[in-house]
Amino acid sequence: MSRSAILAGAAEILAQGQALLRALDAATYAAHLPQACNASIGSHYRHCLDQFESVLEGVDRSELIYERRRDDPRLECDPLHALAQTARILHGVESIPDFWLPRILRVRVKVSYAAPESPFAVSTIGREIACAIGSGMNHFAWIRVLCGFAGVETPRDFGAAPVALGQAPTLALPQPCCAH
Repeated sequence: MSRSAILAGAAEILAQGQALLRALDAATYAAHLPQACNASIGSHYRHCLDQFESVLEGVDRSELIYERRRDDPRLECDPLHALAQTARILHGVESIPDFWLPRILRVRVKVSYAAPESPFAVSTIGREIACAIGSGMNHFAWIRVLCGFAGVETPRDFGAAPVALGQAPTLALPQPCCAH
């Protein structure tokens, strides 16, 4: 029996992250680039891992609270630490059985700057893993841009959204956050 497309996609994006981390030195990974809103590859990579980490914790508790994130600054500056954490998260994703994907989760996420409390919504494990994949693709698109500024080449499909079979991947480039 083959793995579900959702779990295979999660493993694929985490494996892409591992390949990237193996190709970067710490200085490039942690450098804040003024031409990209002072973001770093490491900050975007940490956000990607945060999303997957939140989902894995939610699977264990049947309740996912996105605001309950770990604060691990090493993920933004140490690619070897990020690589180790990616391997741990990948192992966690690979340990999720396919039949768990439709399981219901209560999800709490901040949806308003003004509201004092975040509402709960109902979702499934599969849906939240798919969201983590989409968020990861978005962050990888930004990372691809940052790598370009840093002179680091990425694979053609890095940060690209999947498309129908037979078509070339298209880069999902984010819109600039600062205008100059």
